[in-house]
Amino acid sequence: MSQIPRDAAGNPMLALVNFKKTLLMRFMGVLFLAVVAAVFLEESRDIFYISEDLKDAIKLPFLGQIPSSDRLEKNLEATKDKKSATNDMVAVET
Repeated sequence: MSQIPRDAAGNPMLALVNFKKTLLMRFMGVLFLAVVAAVFLEESRDIFYISEDLKDAIKLPFLGQIPSSDRLEKNLEATKDKKSATNDMVAVET
């Protein structure tokens, strides 16, 4: 155990504090709490970003994938282009 520092009259004195060490320890504590809070918030959300998130949530076999809006738009455009090209070929052949 450490002794309480006392002055010449025997009265207790304030202990010298290493402010850099205290500041560093506080910073590390706040950083740790922030990481814990971020993980907790991420796990508590019901948002599925990838198919593995959905697999983990429902615990059932997963037979398909959720298309992203970018892929869906590209597929729709490609389908429209194929249909218009097919219609042009049919019109030329007749």
